[in-house]
Amino acid sequence: MEIKLFTQPSCFYCKNIKDKLTENNIDFIEVDITQEENRQEWNLITRMSGLGMTPTVHFKDQIWSPQRDFTDPNSLVQRLKYFIENPLPTPTEDEKFMVLLNGIKNLSLSIQKLHQSVVNIQTKVNTLTTVETKGTPKILNEETTE
Repeated sequence: MEIKLFTQPSCFYCKNIKDKLTENNIDFIEVDITQEENRQEWNLITRMSGLGMTPTVHFKDQIWSPQRDFTDPNSLVQRLKYFIENPLPTPTEDEKFMVLLNGIKNLSLSIQKLHQSVVNIQTKVNTLTTVETKGTPKILNEETTE
């Protein structure tokens, strides 16, 4: 089972990830994205994932990025161990379509919730900072006694 870890020499987080994987006896292939011979592969990974940050992990048909799929070296190790012990079969074309469709639905729901939160915040801010005075809104501050 091949695990590729896309790194760059100046990335301290990459070093921590490599150390943690080695410490946990998880074999991986390091791909230094600053080397010319790796640029085409890195470009493909960034195009597929939509993110160009290191360390990025390519494992089976998955691309995992920091802060989206793992928060620290330990969470990456836990995730890898789980999927190494409980491998998923390669998805069919129909399953890939369903994953994409559900991802879009989840994104849409998240955007709707975010929009509602912004509307609620705007309403609260407007209620707390303005009062009608003869048809003109007046901003209240600490010096205002009305």
